[in-house]
Amino acid sequence: MAFPEELLRSANSMVIDEEVGENLRILVGEYITRTLEFAEYHVMLGGKTVHNDPGLDTARTGQNPWCNDKAGAIPELVKGTTSSPTQSTYAYKKQMPLWITARNKDTKQPITLNEASASENAQYVNEWSEDIQLGPDFPAFNNPDKKQMKTSITVPLRYGASSAADEGYIIGFISLHSEDYRACTHDAKSFFVRLARAIGAVLSAYENYQRQKDSTRAALRLLEQRATRETEPLRPPTIFCAYSGKADRRLIVGIRDALALFHPHIVANIWELDHSIGNISLHLQKQIAKCTYGICYLSEPSPNNEGTRFVDNPNVLFEAGMLAALVHDPAATPKGWIPIREQDSPSTPFDFAQERQLLVKRIAPSDELDEQALQDDLTNMIQALTGIPPKKTS
Repeated sequence: MAFPEELLRSANSMVIDEEVGENLRILVGEYITRTLEFAEYHVMLGGKTVHNDPGLDTARTGQNPWCNDKAGAIPELVKGTTSSPTQSTYAYKKQMPLWITARNKDTKQPITLNEASASENAQYVNEWSEDIQLGPDFPAFNNPDKKQMKTSITVPLRYGASSAADEGYIIGFISLHSEDYRACTHDAKSFFVRLARAIGAVLSAYENYQRQKDSTRAALRLLEQRATRETEPLRPPTIFCAYSGKADRRLIVGIRDALALFHPHIVANIWELDHSIGNISLHLQKQIAKCTYGICYLSEPSPNNEGTRFVDNPNVLFEAGMLAALVHDPAATPKGWIPIREQDSPSTPFDFAQERQLLVKRIAPSDELDEQALQDDLTNMIQALTGIPPKKTS
């Protein structure tokens, strides 16, 4: 079995982590430079962003590049143009292999040029497909090390082939430069296609491993959060209940009466009745974080009776904000909450505008609290939120 086939078989059967990927990077590099005797090679992967534009970057395992020349990122196109900056990016953009030599094969001229021009570009020939003409926008071969390269081969990296007819999709390219003239034969083209496919499989397997490792870490973090935040499943759910010290006391009694209909299947945690010692702010955060549901009566009488009869209490707003944020965090314990507000209040705070609210009903013209309506509405909303029916009353 030839090296490309053995490399492809290994890529399809190995778990390519950092250590294995690094070993393969060294092995492939030595094979290209020592066995195949190419002066330079470079493997690049697409799908990158370079200065906010689509681009490619040197393939890496860990921090080590798959090349023996200068590593780095390049855009697919020269800024503000439709031209490719290098011959390799030209091949990637066109999704075609290149086997570039000087047009005059008899003299074996080098292809390295210091400056590009249309007339100079006309000296290139793509031996891979000589019937495909290289246009005037074909980039010059640029070699910063001033080496006199006579052959430049660029082959797209493909991955995901399911059959001989299915070539898969292009993920990047490998370019190889030789100081010798290399004849482009049918067998040589087949060899480099197979080598590029094998390298593509290695790098894809390595990136898949990195994604799996990241997903594993994220899953472990989620489990750790669940283990520390989630309440004991055999305990009844809790409802954290907050309201202002200036709130309508008849309404507070109504909230407590509604909560009593669900006891002991739901335990009410009334913040006003929590007299724990220690740091109040930290204790509040802990109580909200471990509750299953929440109820916040936001309103209190307006202090100056200007504008609206009721305003939102800032402390209860803060507590409601914590609840709302945790409810939308899939790793957090709180599953839902009920905001209660007076109808004659300022506009709904933006953060809660989309939440289903219980608007307090009052009886005109006395403006007395409709206690039965409050109990009925709140009981129905608690049942809808928790899925737990209230106790039947006689």
